[in-house]
Amino acid sequence: MIKISILLLIALVAGSNAWSMNPRWVEWFSLPAWKRSVTNVSLPLHESECVFFRREQVLACVNVERTVLECPAVLNMTDLDQTMFSSFIVGVDSNESLNSASRFSLYPSLSEYPYYLVSKMGLRGVPIEFCLHDQVDLPVFGVRVTDSSCFGQLLDMAKECGNENVVTLRSFEFEKPTAIQFTHLYVV
Repeated sequence: MIKISILLLIALVAGSNAWSMNPRWVEWFSLPAWKRSVTNVSLPLHESECVFFRREQVLACVNVERTVLECPAVLNMTDLDQTMFSSFIVGVDSNESLNSASRFSLYPSLSEYPYYLVSKMGLRGVPIEFCLHDQVDLPVFGVRVTDSSCFGQLLDMAKECGNENVVTLRSFEFEKPTAIQFTHLYVV
């Protein structure tokens, strides 16, 4: 009983960590276990969250009403250290609106770094961008939902969140950019 309690406590702490998920804990999470935890009404759920499950190739999201949306998806992190990019804010730049979004920017948090970075940056002298989208030929890193109608449902879920949750991002610019947050995304 004590072992189960400790495991549940560790899973709860990992799931509520707004910055990054410990890479060693990733193997403990599965789609069925996640669905059981987010639909359990006795556990608090204060904001929406999304998880990309590598093994199942599924992007699963839940809103505060505990509505779960599962979309088939693929992850593109080619040539990147995938353990570094496991936690993101999903949103749009603050000069845009969630109501008119056709794709989402992914703002990464590097492991053990308690801030989110801009979605566009340079890697080895090459500009890169992180996105959550449904377009086949979009040359970006991130998650592509392979079912357009499911991605449309995700866009609708974002519209319900409103445009009030503004976060400040880290960058090398003098003025710090901001983004409107829809949810968190964890890659497990």
